[in-house]
Amino acid sequence: MYKVILSTLVMLFIFIGLGYSQADKNTIHQEAIQNESIQPESLVENVTDPMTAPDSSGSKTENNVINYVKNHTGITLIVIVFLLMLVIPFVPALREMFKPKDNKPLLIDKDYTRDPRFLDKHLMEEIKPALEASNDNLKNIKYKNNVTIEKVKDYKASEPVTQNHLLIVTGDMKVNNGSTFKQPVYVQGKTGLGDNCHLEILMSEGEMITGKNTQIGQWVSSNANIKVGESSVLGKKAVCSGILQMAKGTQFSNLYAMPVATYDVDFNLDLSKPAAVETTAVQEESMTEVSDMNWYISKGFMTIPPFSLVNNSMVVKSDLVLRRGVVVNGNIKVYGKVILDKDVRIYGELISNGDIEVGEFSYIRENLFTQSKIHIKNGVRIGLPGQSKSIIGKKGVSLEKNVILYGNIVTAGKGVVL
Repeated sequence: MYKVILSTLVMLFIFIGLGYSQADKNTIHQEAIQNESIQPESLVENVTDPMTAPDSSGSKTENNVINYVKNHTGITLIVIVFLLMLVIPFVPALREMFKPKDNKPLLIDKDYTRDPRFLDKHLMEEIKPALEASNDNLKNIKYKNNVTIEKVKDYKASEPVTQNHLLIVTGDMKVNNGSTFKQPVYVQGKTGLGDNCHLEILMSEGEMITGKNTQIGQWVSSNANIKVGESSVLGKKAVCSGILQMAKGTQFSNLYAMPVATYDVDFNLDLSKPAAVETTAVQEESMTEVSDMNWYISKGFMTIPPFSLVNNSMVVKSDLVLRRGVVVNGNIKVYGKVILDKDVRIYGELISNGDIEVGEFSYIRENLFTQSKIHIKNGVRIGLPGQSKSIIGKKGVSLEKNVILYGNIVTAGKGVVL
């Protein structure tokens, strides 16, 4: 910005200098013409007595001023216009600097989340006429693109099936391996899927259990629990009101449950309180409270020593390492990547621009966000029951076994259970 202003000023001064130079040349030229036009006779005729001659110094001064204004009016106006053009853009900024109108922090509700069941509600609105209609009148009701609708009490298939119409099941549904459903399926009871089943949309009011290698094209949801088989793909979104438990190899993009859990999970392990950590002998009274004077910086990493207690929020402009047993009572913002060793507890949120690695049996109470990737190891707990939090890894999220997270897990990259 300052280079643009400097260049403008230089051009302005050059322009003004050229203007003044040209004006002076014109003035000298006019005076020379006037002097040449004066004849000797006129000089003799115009000689008067100095005592009786009027004082002409005043009139000469007035003539000089008038001539200057006449010769420089255009240049003066141009200079004024350029100065105004230079100053006017800064007026709003200067006014806001000295008399700010919005100097208070912007209020943001960090607990706000979009209704995770909005896709369910949209589907229910679309199939509401079919739900209310009798079987005789159902043939007159069509889904999108003139797709037919089938409504049955219970749906059980002992052989692989392929369905090209929307299916409504008012009871329970159980299908065999290799079945394919190309249109939405809505089940009011429980749902059981065999291995290698393919579905575009699956919504169940009751508990849902899927086999291995289940492929969801768009989204899947349940008003109860969902248990996902190995190597399954959960499409663009998976939501449930209960526990969403995923087996090894499950891939995902957007999850919501209270909680989301991986395989071999221990639901009795509670890391939200220091006394609950059974894997280490850390106790609050035996820890060493540290400030920024005790932090260590080595090879671009800022390191908090083992079993340290930090009672304030942190902003770190390098990479950050929290050694085993560190407790942070505050929020953490890191410009680089973050490595949490085993048994670290953060009673706040963790935000980073780089990769985040959460060590075994560590605990984070609030949101977890990075512009890069998140890797969460065995035994990690994030959030609290009844409090929805967000775990967002823009480039990817990977979860190991025995992990529990409350709320949303979102990634634009690859989400996978290892």
